[in-house]
Amino acid sequence: MAYEGAALFQVTGPRILPPPAGSVRSGQYLKGFKEQVRRCGGDWRPLLDANGISADVVDDPDQTLEWSRAVVLLDDCSRTFGDELFGLNLADAQGADVYGLVAALARTAPTLREGLRCIADFLPFMHSPGAEVEVVTGVHGSELRWFPGADFAT
Repeated sequence: MAYEGAALFQVTGPRILPPPAGSVRSGQYLKGFKEQVRRCGGDWRPLLDANGISADVVDDPDQTLEWSRAVVLLDDCSRTFGDELFGLNLADAQGADVYGLVAALARTAPTLREGLRCIADFLPFMHSPGAEVEVVTGVHGSELRWFPGADFAT
């Protein structure tokens, strides 16, 4: 049945595409990177250049970054600033919201265990394809384990 003046809308395909295998969403992974480097007294641009990373990836959450480049960048920052916990400090400053939709799903889960399951189910798809995420539950606690499926030795 058609109505006069009615419009037909159609949505095809997913609107949020996952990054390619072996990569992460750089805007999420590097969220707050510039500020963290500044807190350490450094300039973020030469660090990106030295690691062959475009400055565009820092500000655009839809850009992607190869896992190996991301890991080498954080390792380089740790050495440059003498801060073994550079990557951990960056992650702490980012908080869970860096994972976007995944964090929202986890927060709406009725239990912590189900929230962790949401992270384990959706993180590899939305944030880092190829990563293996598992929830390990013990008597006194649970762990969320993330194993990137990349060979960092190369």
